[in-house]
Amino acid sequence: MRFAIDRQFQHEWDSLHNRACIAIPAAELAPDGYARLLRIVEHPTYPGVPVPYRYELLAPHTDRKLPLLVVSCEWDYDADACKLATPIERRCHPEMLEPTLRCTQSALAPRRGRKLEKALSAISVPLIPKDPPMGVDGSTVKVTVGQGIAGLTLWWWVYAPAEWQPLGKIVDEVMRTARATQDGE
Repeated sequence: MRFAIDRQFQHEWDSLHNRACIAIPAAELAPDGYARLLRIVEHPTYPGVPVPYRYELLAPHTDRKLPLLVVSCEWDYDADACKLATPIERRCHPEMLEPTLRCTQSALAPRRGRKLEKALSAISVPLIPKDPPMGVDGSTVKVTVGQGIAGLTLWWWVYAPAEWQPLGKIVDEVMRTARATQDGE
């Protein structure tokens, strides 16, 4: 009996994990009146971090008095694991579990926001780096820059290639800001 419960748990967990991997990139994070300047999806490939994280830098469409926003989205897999902790606990939740997403939003100080937006709009990078990084454990970082139907997507392993460091520094700052918001700082 225990083996059947463990198999059922693993099947449900795998299914929930797959839905989380789809839900995080698909979640709509921009509030009304805002457009995406920068989208970052980090795909960890080391044990213990099962799904991607998503971060975005948003700018107001028209009202330049509004601050730039940093938003993030991640799967709260600890909360969902608790729903599958025991057969009795499992029965307390819907048959089809949906992943619990934790999304945060943080307004940037006006000066910092303008500085980031200006730096992002001034970046010039070659499309093909000379020496792209490689690795096994770490994260693939996928970055989309642009607004509306005009944009560019680049990705790298853990650290941006040397030629892309101006963009890498902005990506790191957005991710640090989002993580500080997630941690309640």
